[in-house]
Amino acid sequence: MLLSMLTEKMPVQITEEIERFCEEVVPGQKPVYVSVKPEQNAEVSRCHVNVEHHVKAHGGTPVYGWIIWQSPALLHAEFHCNWLSANGELSDITPKVDGETQILFLPDQIVKWNRRVVPCRRKARRRSPAIDRFVAIYERMDKIGAKYLAGQPYSSVDQGRYLMLMMESSTIALAISNSWSINTGEKARIAADRKVKNKAERQRRKQQRRRGK
Repeated sequence: MLLSMLTEKMPVQITEEIERFCEEVVPGQKPVYVSVKPEQNAEVSRCHVNVEHHVKAHGGTPVYGWIIWQSPALLHAEFHCNWLSANGELSDITPKVDGETQILFLPDQIVKWNRRVVPCRRKARRRSPAIDRFVAIYERMDKIGAKYLAGQPYSSVDQGRYLMLMMESSTIALAISNSWSINTGEKARIAADRKVKNKAERQRRKQQRRRGK
C-alpha cells in the first residue's frame, strides 16, 4: 500500500511505547479499550455533537479524552468524546469510518470541548526529518482550525493557508511512503542475499566434511 507508512490503525495492545506517549499527553492517566456502539442517528467524526444530543435524550454524561492511533511512522492522539451512561457504562456511540469495534481511549479530565478544534498530539516513532516536517505541518493545520467554531467557515486567507499545507503534507507523505518502500525492498534484498550466501556456505562445509572422510 502506497501510504502504509502513515496508515493509522487501532493498536491491538498497549505497549510500553504507547504508555510513554499517553503519559506525555495526559500525565498519570492510563489508556483503556472502549467498545464502539454506534447510535442510530450518530454521525461519523461528530463525536461531541453525537454525545451532546444523546445526553439530552438519555441522560448520562460526556467523557472527554483522546483516541490513540498508530502507524509505522507515528503515534497520534485525537481528541474525542465518549458517553457514560447513568449506570456507569462507558461506550463510544460514534460510528467509525473503518468499522472499528473498539477504540483505545485515554481519559482527560482537564481538556474540554468548547466547540472549537482541539489540536491533536502526534509523535514520530522513528528519526526522520520528513516525518518531523509532516507532524509540524499538521500542527499548523490544527492551529488554524482551532481559531473557528465547529462548522464556521474559514476566512479566505486561512482557507488558502490550509489548502497549501494540505498540498505540502501530501507531497511529504508520498516521499515518506516511497522511502519506506525503498528501505523495505532493500532490507528484503539483503535478507535474500544473506540466505543465498548462508546456503552456499553450508554446502561448502558439507563438501569439506565429505572430503575429510
